[in-house]
Amino acid sequence: MLSGNLSWAVLIAALVWACLVAFSYDYLLQPCQRAQNYNFGGNLADLIHSDSFFFTAPYIDPFLRLIEKNRVRIALPGDNRFKKLPKVEGCYLESGKRFFAVLPIRFGRGSRAGPPADYAIAPIFRSPG
Repeated sequence: MLSGNLSWAVLIAALVWACLVAFSYDYLLQPCQRAQNYNFGGNLADLIHSDSFFFTAPYIDPFLRLIEKNRVRIALPGDNRFKKLPKVEGCYLESGKRFFAVLPIRFGRGSRAGPPADYAIAPIFRSPG
């Protein structure tokens, strides 16, 4: 009987703690994070051409504003461990369309195989951090 009451007390304490953290910390930071993502996406949207391909890893949130651009395709190649990226990238570049990427430097080193290796990478934007 005591262990049953103790289990309920621990469960209630955990739920109260989770609610306090959610409403006193996470909820207050969300508007700021969303504003940063919106502004960052707007700055990047000025640099990305219409009818192009854009990929990012590991996060997409700061770049969702690109859906406002005409025919910009957004992909998360990290979802399949970059297996199809060289093929898609090469096909897109051979068609004469632009291909953009925003990713940490450590991700870019491994994706330069196959047809994409024949093309130059030209940084157009650097983010702090």
